[in-house]
Amino acid sequence: RHAAQRTERAQRAERPSARTSACAPRARWAPWCRGSGAPRGAAALQAGGFDAEGGMLQVAAAFSGGLYIKQKLEEVQLPRLSKAGADGVIFTLSVRVLAASVPGLAQPGFWSHHRPFLEGSLGKAKKETEFADFAADGAGPYAEECKWRFGDSLTFKIRPEDVAGPGLKLHLKVRKDIVLGPVQFEMKAESVGEGALCLRDRIMPACVQERRDDVRGGGRWASPVMLVPLAHVPDGMCGQDCQLGEPVAHVAVLFSMDCDPEPILEVVRPASITKQMEDRVGGMKRWIGEKVDKGVAAVENKGQDKLDGFTRWLDKPSTLEKVEQGVKGRRALPGPQAGLDLQVA
Repeated sequence: RHAAQRTERAQRAERPSARTSACAPRARWAPWCRGSGAPRGAAALQAGGFDAEGGMLQVAAAFSGGLYIKQKLEEVQLPRLSKAGADGVIFTLSVRVLAASVPGLAQPGFWSHHRPFLEGSLGKAKKETEFADFAADGAGPYAEECKWRFGDSLTFKIRPEDVAGPGLKLHLKVRKDIVLGPVQFEMKAESVGEGALCLRDRIMPACVQERRDDVRGGGRWASPVMLVPLAHVPDGMCGQDCQLGEPVAHVAVLFSMDCDPEPILEVVRPASITKQMEDRVGGMKRWIGEKVDKGVAAVENKGQDKLDGFTRWLDKPSTLEKVEQGVKGRRALPGPQAGLDLQVA
């Protein structure tokens, strides 16, 4: 019996089983099977027909190509479609910054020096000037008072809501630089002071000097040099050098427009209570005057009509005869003396 069993097992081992036939097509994946003793990792990938280094290069090339294409697409300037005249710009305002006076700001030194600059904001637009230069001896408007010299102009596009808004805001800032040999440290900019000018009440009424602009064509309306006071701001520098309510700095500016401000002011200028009362009183006076004139004219017309009617009545022949008869009858009547003599007799 034992011999028969050994023979049967030997014959079974010699026959190919269904499991072995099914796994035959997967023989090439043998290196990944557990317990196979085959190498793993990069060696296993290479044994399976996959080149790890070439695959990584392909991925890197694809990623770099995508970044390059994205960068080029961002550089393409596509045209924007918008409604014509939708911006609503009515004129252009130019702010020329001339100089500034900051009594609490020290003069530039050898190791450190301050560099002031002015920031202007109007509506959503915000612009900055370059750093000012300190000029101990200079010429021009406010040369003795304003030692810090600018030479920049800020241009703003003005819309109707800007004219009726809070106006132009000026913010003076200072950046401190420390120089140590060939190295320069640029510190964070600090605020000095800020101020505001109303377009409707201060800037536009001041632009009264009309000048001919030969470069751009047309005319420009400029203002004289205006000294704008700047108030101290919280956590601002130079606040210890000024008294309560005093400005911490002043800025000399000059404004100019590319159109006549008077027509715009006539439209946007609000009427005060005094102006409204004057208009109403003036309207009432005009109304009373018109009524009086009409009444006088009516009376004159009626009087003239009656006079004309009386004249026509006198011009009638029958009327004249009656008048003459009345005059003759009046002459025929005895006088007072005759009547008295009659009574005495």
